[in-house]
Amino acid sequence: MLKRLQILSLTMTFLFVSASAFAQSVKISGTIVDEAGLPVIGVAVLQQGTTNGAATDFDGKYSLSVPKEATIVVSCIGYQNQTFVIGDRITYDLILKEDTQLLEETLVIGYGVQNYRK
Repeated sequence: MLKRLQILSLTMTFLFVSASAFAQSVKISGTIVDEAGLPVIGVAVLQQGTTNGAATDFDGKYSLSVPKEATIVVSCIGYQNQTFVIGDRITYDLILKEDTQLLEETLVIGYGVQNYRK
């Protein structure tokens, strides 16, 4: 009976250790710039299908903890979205391309009258 309990205990330990090895996460970081090489502020860097994400700071830098082989979606208004899969690297620097279809001229016309009474 004691021998069976030891074998069961060892088997359970092995299962928990192997399961945690598959669920490891990595911390990725990088810098996001535009085509002119200037940092882009406020870019959303998200793990696809989750709310796990980060935004770039004033220098265009970000850092995020994600599982290995996660898909990352990078998006910002006025730029084309980019997607990449986490591999063996921990640094992912990106160059965002302008989305010319979104950058059309907009004309705002306002009509109205205001009366100020004292």
